[in-house]
Amino acid sequence: LSRIILLSGKASSASLLCDLSLSALISLLHFEGGAFYLLSEDKKTSVMASHVGLSEEFIREFSVIDPNEYPFLYKEEKPLFTNNLSYIMPDFSEKWGIGGSAFIPVLSGNRILGSIHLISKKPALVSIEEKEILLGIGREIGNGLARLFDQNQLVQERKNLENLVQSIGDMV
Repeated sequence: LSRIILLSGKASSASLLCDLSLSALISLLHFEGGAFYLLSEDKKTSVMASHVGLSEEFIREFSVIDPNEYPFLYKEEKPLFTNNLSYIMPDFSEKWGIGGSAFIPVLSGNRILGSIHLISKKPALVSIEEKEILLGIGREIGNGLARLFDQNQLVQERKNLENLVQSIGDMV
């Protein structure tokens, strides 16, 4: 958790934060791959911002997902941990070779910004302690993303103001 907190404070862009966070999670836990999704502003789609250990075919098929297909994440803001995905989604599990998975909401305050999807080839049991850590990581990354989004918005507003001042100067 401290490693993720450090990353979220130092990242200079949302894409860098997504990449670093996902790589750190996979290296620290027993997962072999995953994806980081960011929710669009209109909340109609969630776009894969980062991925590790996924096939090109999987990336093409799931580069954009519909948040309505993941109501536990995007409406209820709850995680889902499956130690054996074949019990819940046997066809999906067999097609993609996924045994275990974790879906973690990325939150800032009461606002959902995206989700982290982690996978393992073998069934994977996530301990209660790991679940709590993953939920904390989702909140930390969410706060880091919110900070970056706010900074980007400030920069854009500053540019707009400078353009306005320049336009007024040109008109005079």
